[in-house]
Amino acid sequence: MALCIVIFGTAGYIAIEGWGVLDALYMTVITISTVGFSEVHPVSKTGQLFTILLVFFGVSFTLYLAAAVVQFMIEGRIRIILGRRRLEKKISRMKNHYIVCGYGRIGKVLCRDLKRKPIDLVVVEKNPELIPVMDADGVLYISGDASNEENLLKAGIKRAKGLIAALASDADNVFLVLTARQLDPDLIIIARASQEESKSKLRAAGADTVESPYDMGAASMARRIIRPTVTSFLDLAFAYKRKDIQKYLSVLHPT
Repeated sequence: MALCIVIFGTAGYIAIEGWGVLDALYMTVITISTVGFSEVHPVSKTGQLFTILLVFFGVSFTLYLAAAVVQFMIEGRIRIILGRRRLEKKISRMKNHYIVCGYGRIGKVLCRDLKRKPIDLVVVEKNPELIPVMDADGVLYISGDASNEENLLKAGIKRAKGLIAALASDADNVFLVLTARQLDPDLIIIARASQEESKSKLRAAGADTVESPYDMGAASMARRIIRPTVTSFLDLAFAYKRKDIQKYLSVLHPT
């Protein structure tokens, strides 16, 4: 559209005033941009009328472009707000669900396997880069720090059945467990531990169960070496690919 106006103005000045291409282009640009520079050459009456018409088109296009940009920004913001409200409304209606804190490697696989049951769950994740991933995976989530009481309350911790602390560091998980236990003394809390010495701290903080994915992965590898046939049968029977998640599932949803 802008290019069409520039071509129209340039061609008009060439035809009406007989100017060269550069002079006509320059006059067109300063006219539609309303910068207020003086004319490159005296303008005839017909040229003045053409300039008025060109200013009208230029200003109209500028206003249209500005309105389109503002509309795009507002509509995009509205879509985000409405999407966020829909999520919060769904979460507010949930009961006896599980809160998964952290959507890293462990949290993502855990949520995928929990949804197969299916089990209602809400993810609390502070990394904004993971929001498109959670949207694509179709999980309900709260964007924010899981150790923040407000975010846990938004996730429905007062109505939840259990919480899984699967944050990246043991220190973060300890603080999360302390906060969650303070908010709900009866909540089932399962915590991930990367270091052996962190397990006692997590239990002291209030975790009912503390698991190490690395320990379970090593135990699974050992079983495959010692009893490969039995392990393959169990894999087929439970239909789960990740053995470090099975123990979480057995605690969360005993059958």
